[in-house]
Amino acid sequence: TEIYTLSLHDALPISGEAPRKEELKKAAIAMGEMAKMENVEIRFSTAVTPELIKEINPDEVVIAIGAEPIKPNIPGGDSSHVTNSHDVLAGNVAVDGNVVVIGGGLVGLEVAEYLSEKADSITVVEMLDQVAKDLGQLRKICVMESMYEHRIKAITSAKCVEIKTDAVIVEQNGGLQEIPCDYVVIAIGARSRASNDIAAYCDENKVPYHTIGDALRARRALNATAEAGELARRI
Repeated sequence: TEIYTLSLHDALPISGEAPRKEELKKAAIAMGEMAKMENVEIRFSTAVTPELIKEINPDEVVIAIGAEPIKPNIPGGDSSHVTNSHDVLAGNVAVDGNVVVIGGGLVGLEVAEYLSEKADSITVVEMLDQVAKDLGQLRKICVMESMYEHRIKAITSAKCVEIKTDAVIVEQNGGLQEIPCDYVVIAIGARSRASNDIAAYCDENKVPYHTIGDALRARRALNATAEAGELARRI
């Protein structure tokens, strides 16, 4: 049986850059090494197109292309000093000075902690009435203690309505306030990457395919790896 991996999903190693999650990065590296030992052909920087699937002519296709950050539709969202949580944790961008993180869930707080040694100040803006609502009790205690230690400020029940060159405008309790910043990091979640063309080709040519992990629905790493293991045993 020949197995081709055309794109290695980077969510695990990226998540492993966050504080207290080094084991995820180690797990991703270990799985990659195991795939090499099993002589899996791995092609980096390869776009998966219907033409490529036709060339390989597989018996089955597994779509595991992950998710991408959600980009809010707000004025100033395309500015050069605005980035996202994935790029920050991957080390693709350098962020310093006064930083505003939009989103106070798991990823937003991980980014805030990650930047705490690099930035002068960090403010987290969250629409809900409290941050860390999607964290388990023990992890939440660790994160909140770290936020206090690093003086990370949280503004809750607030919505970002505009991003200016040197500030973020948020709406809270019916009023507007301006938060000075040098960089803005968007961390409001992720959505599955589009795979309609792959699925359409497989349907048209009667090639069985399976969509798993974040490519099916953006969730936790545990869900993705569990689905992958179950599917591998089934195939």
